[in-house]
Amino acid sequence: PAPRGGYVAHVDAEAIGRVALELGAGRVKVTDTPDPAAGLDALLQQGDRVEPGQPLGYLCADTEARAADLLQKAASAFTFSATPPPERVLVAETIIA
Repeated sequence: PAPRGGYVAHVDAEAIGRVALELGAGRVKVTDTPDPAAGLDALLQQGDRVEPGQPLGYLCADTEARAADLLQKAASAFTFSATPPPERVLVAETIIA
């Protein structure tokens, strides 16, 4: 859950990806078998307004112990601020031929 209200200033996508791998949702080696029941869903993205205690996402793990361990890692991927972050430019340039 969100530790305080405000805005999502940044989400570390690489950290979220590492958590997904640790859950078993992907492969580290070609011989690894992904767990189809494992995964996570980050509900918030940069710029979203958040209330204290609001869920940041959902995590699916094979055991409660694994979920508890990785929950903190997933939560630490989110950075919050009291003010909205600058709007991201999603399209840098349009080229028309």
